[in-house]
Amino acid sequence: MRKTSRMSSSTWVIALCLLFGTIGLRYIDPPIISGARSAVYDAYQRIAPRLYEPAPVRVVDIDDESLAEFGQWPWPRTLVAQLVDKLNELGAASIVFDMVFAEPDRMSPQNYFSELSINDTELENLISELPDNDQVLAMSIANAPVVLGIGGSPIPPVRAPLLKTGFAHGGSNPINLVSDIGNAIVNLEILERAATGQGSLAIGSVQGGLVRRIPLLQRFGDQLFPTL
Repeated sequence: MRKTSRMSSSTWVIALCLLFGTIGLRYIDPPIISGARSAVYDAYQRIAPRLYEPAPVRVVDIDDESLAEFGQWPWPRTLVAQLVDKLNELGAASIVFDMVFAEPDRMSPQNYFSELSINDTELENLISELPDNDQVLAMSIANAPVVLGIGGSPIPPVRAPLLKTGFAHGGSNPINLVSDIGNAIVNLEILERAATGQGSLAIGSVQGGLVRRIPLLQRFGDQLFPTL
């Protein structure tokens, strides 16, 4: 009986050591463990992938054929405005740009004319009466459910992005639980004000060329922003 009792005690000690060791490894989650877990998950996906369920999402891709037909990128904002108008006519529930319109369109008549250095007052007056390309795009955005992107930059921003989304929370403030956008690349204010929403372009951490986690929220200063 004494021998059995000693063996049982030793078994319990070993079991507890294994249990706490496993919990410790899970808490620390060293790269070798997380890498092995991801490899096993990827193997499961290849063996029995999740069945594809069609979703009402379409990607409007700026590919080589688009560039061949409409010219080099960036396109004039008037052309982008036509794209927004067409998608809106087709009944798009949301039009999302994964890009940032951070600078005035250089193809706007006034901007383009100023680069030509032509001293013609009459021509300058005529051109000044033409609509600005960014104003045209802003009008199209205002008439459609458009969401713009906010980028990250190592350079401090001139101003903070406009907050287009309201948040409510219970309990502790989540502001300190989400990552900071840092320095943001913002859209032209005329486009921001016209848009329905804005979202950060952050994609989260990349491991081995794969994006495994995407943040739902980020913060800029003391304001929360959704990711795109």
